[in-house]
Amino acid sequence: MFNFLHPFHQKQPSHKFFLNSEEDDDDKLRDKVYIKQIKDYGEALQNTHLPLYNRLQAVASLGIISYTGGPEAANYVQAYIEPLLRYLNQTIYTEKDQITVLQSLAGICYNNSTNQSTMVDQQILTTLVSMINSRNSNVTSIKVKFWACYLLHVLCCNTIPIIRRLNKAKYLHPSLLHLSELPWFGWPDNYAQVLIYILGFEKQNRAL
Repeated sequence: MFNFLHPFHQKQPSHKFFLNSEEDDDDKLRDKVYIKQIKDYGEALQNTHLPLYNRLQAVASLGIISYTGGPEAANYVQAYIEPLLRYLNQTIYTEKDQITVLQSLAGICYNNSTNQSTMVDQQILTTLVSMINSRNSNVTSIKVKFWACYLLHVLCCNTIPIIRRLNKAKYLHPSLLHLSELPWFGWPDNYAQVLIYILGFEKQNRAL
């Protein structure tokens, strides 16, 4: 099912504490390459003259580079979070397109509190909750809701203020209950159920 980093269960590449001059030069060169790529993808993302397919390729690439490129790459992608969120708020895209945007945002904010805060400040929680609560399957499919649950999980994990806000979100609990009862084949976890526990809607059974 997952051709996008298999919900980030692998650790991000980390920088070595002790680098010789050659390794340091390699890291600097790599960072320059990442920054150039991010700039190119960011420009493509916002170029309305490009076909949607090419812009969505840029969306996906920004998420992958942000996740695999280390803290510097993730921080540089921050400049493009606002236009990325505009894609998320569009309702004209196909299921595949919506999932591409959600995957990219998950990569950008994974283990990066600054990018998480930027997304929250730009009302991503409201958008994701609306997607999960949507009763219109023509607008928001089950697969899209699964990815919305995963992105919410990334955003609220170990972030108490976000957890408190989501705990008060109207209709979120019953919507998560419904999604938790569906088969999450191919996923490492049932993220609707995980959210139910994290958000304090129910207590986890310790026997599980």
